[in-house]
Amino acid sequence: MATLRYLPLPNKHVTPYIRPDKRESKAMTIVTGFRCANGIVLGADRQMSVPGAHKYHEKKIRVELGDGWNILFGFSGLPSVAREAQEKIMAELRTQDGPSIENLKKAADTVLTSMSLGRQYGDVQIELLIGWAAIFEKPELLKFDGKGLHTADDFTVLGVGESSLIRFLADNLYQPRLNTDFGKMVAVYLIHKASQYVDHCGGPIDVVTLTDCDENYEELPESEIKELLEGFKENEERLVEVLIHPLASPT
Repeated sequence: MATLRYLPLPNKHVTPYIRPDKRESKAMTIVTGFRCANGIVLGADRQMSVPGAHKYHEKKIRVELGDGWNILFGFSGLPSVAREAQEKIMAELRTQDGPSIENLKKAADTVLTSMSLGRQYGDVQIELLIGWAAIFEKPELLKFDGKGLHTADDFTVLGVGESSLIRFLADNLYQPRLNTDFGKMVAVYLIHKASQYVDHCGGPIDVVTLTDCDENYEELPESEIKELLEGFKENEERLVEVLIHPLASPT
């Protein structure tokens, strides 16, 4: 008589493997950077939010102060990876023959290329704006979009702040010929409106500038940001008229 053989049934508790969507793990934000007639301005909110996780606040603009030069790092994405990139770029820059915009480009390209190759699917999970300023030199702004490093456009936005709202406001408020004093006001207003109307943006606002003068780094005090926001509330209707007027003008 033949012996019956019983095959084991599949374990019903085993869940099929699904490759995680790394886009869901990225912390969301808004960071804006733009050129002015006498320097560059970076602005950012502080809210960090990961879908399915809690929210918290962290600065997204970091500065490296040197002797006659300064570097700004604004990031969107994972804070730990952004810090890793910043530390490695500065370490690589110290191996060069003195700080300069060209050496900064080389250091950033070397580090970010290495980080991209060292991660699965080439996903670094950050975007960066890197600002450079030195005495008697024209400030420069670089952008890393997660895939390549290049000179940033005159006006650039990282994160979920890349929205039609921010683009509309920027088109009507920003011009490269603005000086950094007015540029700081524009940055505060853009981040403020993103915090009001764009998901995953919020918290305190940070605005910093780089210029080509002796004191080429400035961080806008919290008291001045608060004063600007109060002024915006008082004059919102007048500002809306300025923004909407071009749309109502006859062609």
